[in-house]
Amino acid sequence: MTRFTELGYMIIETRHDLPDDVAALEELCDDEDTTPLDPAGHTDCPGRAVQVWVDRSLRVDVMHFCVEFTEYGHRTISSAMIAAVEARLRDAGVPMCSTAWPRAWRELASKASRSSGQQRRTDRLMTCHAPLGA
Repeated sequence: MTRFTELGYMIIETRHDLPDDVAALEELCDDEDTTPLDPAGHTDCPGRAVQVWVDRSLRVDVMHFCVEFTEYGHRTISSAMIAAVEARLRDAGVPMCSTAWPRAWRELASKASRSSGQQRRTDRLMTCHAPLGA
């Protein structure tokens, strides 16, 4: 591990319960390209990090991460794919709705889900009232 810290890598103890701004390189890409980031091409990124573990037979396994990946120009492959699909839908004239519920809708949905014994339908709250960009 000393080798990695000397090269400027942060050390991640566990990959479980990572903050939202930390992701494995295999889940990240640059710009519109959805090709996963390559550890060899990520050596100059200030957010480079690794998790290192050794098994009983002393086999070393290294998993590469990026910390604060959005600040360093990366994004998740899934978000890049979603953005591409949304762009195609917009180009085809399909109205897009925001997935961010207004506060009152979230509160109503939360109350409905907590109601004792009563199953309320909250799917009507997902109605699109105004297309994005309108």
